[in-house]
Order: sequence, then C-alpha cells, then structure tokens
Amino acid sequence: MATNSPSIAGALGLKVRKHDERRLELIEESIRLIAAGGIEDLTFDKLGKRFGMKRSLVAYYFKSRKELFLDAVRYVTATAQAMTEKRVAEARSPEDKLFAIIQAALDWYQEHPDQGAVFLLFYFNCSHDASQREIQTEIREQGAQRMAVLLGMLGAKRSKKRLYALAKTIQNLITGFLIDLRVTNPSMSFNEARSAILSSIQTLLREDDVKA
Repeated sequence: MATNSPSIAGALGLKVRKHDERRLELIEESIRLIAAGGIEDLTFDKLGKRFGMKRSLVAYYFKSRKELFLDAVRYVTATAQAMTEKRVAEARSPEDKLFAIIQAALDWYQEHPDQGAVFLLFYFNCSHDASQREIQTEIREQGAQRMAVLLGMLGAKRSKKRLYALAKTIQNLITGFLIDLRVTNPSMSFNEARSAILSSIQTLLREDDVKA
C-alpha cells in the first residue's frame, strides 16, 4: 500500500486493519486509473483485475462508482491537508503560516499529480452534481476561513468581509494555477508556474495593503 497514514484512514472513517487496508489499496488504485484515463477507466471490473479480485468483491467495498470516486476525493483531500498541517506547524509568523498553506498546495500538486487529476475532475463534477458541489464548498470554506484568520494577523486593518474575500481570491488564484498547469499550459515548468503564482499573491497582498 502506498501509505499507511492514520490521518488518511481517519478521514475515510477507517481503522488500520486488513479489511480497511484493502479498501485503501482500492482507493489508491482508483486514483491511478482516473489519472490515466479519466472516470471512464474507473470500473469495478478493471479495478478488480488489478488485484485478482472479482467484480462482486470490489462491490462489497463500494456500493457504486460514485461512492468510490468520493472516497478518492476524501483521500486526496486528506493527503493535501496532512501536508498543510505539517508545513503550518513548522512556520512561525502569521505570514509564514499563510505562505506555508499556499506552498503546501503547490507541493501537494507537484508530488501527487495523479491526485491533482482527481481533484480537477471533482471540480468539473461539481458543475452538475449538487451533492459533490456541497462537499467542495465545505472543503473550500474551511480553507478560506483559516486563511482569513491568518490574513487578519498580518498588520493591515481589514474587515472580516474583506479578509474572507481576500482569502477566496487567493484560493481562486491557486485553483486557476492548477488548472492552467494541467490543462491550458502543460508545457510550463512547475518552477516557473510556482514563481508566477507566488508573485501574483504577493502583489495582491501589497495592493490590498495600500487599499486597507
């Protein structure tokens, strides 16, 4: 299994035991299948063959392909959050913690490109699936609130409404960067893209300081 992280298992409501280890293995393989061929490649038959299992046994772990996909999204989210928590814990000042969150998102995407593909597919699904959009809204809301708190500690006086709007703008810049790197401009080097997004966010903060 690629990871035995308790935080990943915990995010999925699983314990580290044989039954749940196999479930995690299936989720991890589903992420690789989606990254390689899209949601069309994620079938119980194909997933079962990777492990020498019958389709019916895969169905024992997951009631539907949607359930499996949402578990993959939770796995991806837990991985990114674990990286963020680690980076934030290592940072000292509010500014360092803010940029630790941003850097963690970029590092996660660079280190786990298959997971990045799953998350972009999840974003597309949110455009036509209300239940997935609700999950996505909750994930982004938690991130925006945390970022808004750190922005409020940077010095310039801003209203809570302004802090939240600024946090959402930073989120959108990061998301746009990930989409651009994967879809629109895949030939761009990751280091170039990283420098561009960090520069854009620093400029945004400087300009907002002047307005404040």
